[in-house]
Amino acid sequence: MTENQRPSAQSSDGENLSEPAAAELTNAVAQGVERLLRQMGLATLREFTLANGRRADVAALSRKGEIVVVEIKVSVADFRADGKWPEYLDFC
Repeated sequence: MTENQRPSAQSSDGENLSEPAAAELTNAVAQGVERLLRQMGLATLREFTLANGRRADVAALSRKGEIVVVEIKVSVADFRADGKWPEYLDFC
């Protein structure tokens, strides 16, 4: 699997989701994450580019200057296939 390919997301009944369905689910999760972070008083940005060129799905900034970065995975397969996570460690 190449870096730009994503494994198929699966529905709760184990059926593979199409790319549009997976993208729709990712968008819905991102909206929920942003809503929660805003309720917590943070300002949010989606698809925020980090200094190393990687993109955070959602980034947030508190009034105190604290930064929150959220990487969204919509399936177990997507989570297990993600080999990029070490590249986010400098931002933890």
